Amino acid sequence: MTRRWGILGDHHGYEKIIGYLLIGSAIAIIPMAFINSMTLFIFLRFLFGIVIGGLIPLTTAYIRLASPISIQGEVLGYNQSARFLGNVIGPVIGGELASLFSISFVFIFTAFMFLLTYCLLQMSMRSDRKRKIELH
Repeated sequence: MTRRWGILGDHHGYEKIIGYLLIGSAIAIIPMAFINSMTLFIFLRFLFGIVIGGLIPLTTAYIRLASPISIQGEVLGYNQSARFLGNVIGPVIGGELASLFSISFVFIFTAFMFLLTYCLLQMSMRSDRKRKIELH
């Protein structure tokens, strides 16, 4: 699906498809908090993987498109560092949340974080459009 997400991003705009993927990620992960079937859980993880599989390459493509060439390497480096930092602190925070509340809460919290990221993306895009209008 990564290739398919890339084609959609090329055609419709990376920001738009990233937004859809963030919402789709939240929608795909919420049911995981409430099910008791391993088979259904595996199916939902598969769907989640399809959706989340587009976020990393589309984010990279968007950074390349939106950043001036003189700082693309720097910005991509920040992106990689943030991703790896998330790979370290995400499980720690998830474990703490599960021990304080429940494992179901971790899925709800993760969905909330996807939706928060979607809102931040929308605010950033609105701000960027407003700045471009002011420059012209």
